This record gives sequence, structure tokens and C-alpha cells, in this order.
Amino acid sequence: MGPKIMYYLDKERTWVVGFTYNLITKASYTPAGGTSSDLRGSSMRAEVGYLPMMWENVMMGAKLVYYKATFKEEVTNTTTLTQVSNSRTVIYPAFSVTF
Repeated sequence: MGPKIMYYLDKERTWVVGFTYNLITKASYTPAGGTSSDLRGSSMRAEVGYLPMMWENVMMGAKLVYYKATFKEEVTNTTTLTQVSNSRTVIYPAFSVTF
């Protein structure tokens, strides 16, 4: 959870750019044949999209999203804390509805 900033590039609010920074990000990871561990860190998300007005006060369109999570701590067996350096980057399309 963290701050999110959205900026519309034109007066009609059809082109949008957004940025989100998540102060706390959690994930679970289980390697093949291994024990599960919980990962903790932070993440960021940047997006750009085209959302034309479909109906009154309803915008619908597509966005391209860049997401990167960086994990600094790993907890195994609910008692062992280890400092790690893991990250995951994903770029994906998204459908968006705003009202």
C-alpha cells in the first residue's frame, strides 16, 4: 500500500499516465520440492493508457502496465529472517473501467 499519482495528458482525459509506489509488498514462494517462504519488500507500478468516454462519466479502455517488485527479506518456518535480494519485473496489458 502506498501513494498513487495519476496525470491526464489531454483535456478530454482520454490519455492517462499513472505511478504507484507500494511501501510494503508481500509474497509467498515455494521452490520445487522445497519449503515455502514469505518474502517482504517494496514494489512500483507505472502505467499508460487510452480511456475514451463510453457513457456519461464512464471511461473504458486499455493500459500498458510495468510492475516491479523487489524483495529484501525472506521468512522461513515463521522464525528465520534472512536478508535476500530478489526482484520480479512484469509488463502486461490491462483493461480499465473508470467512473
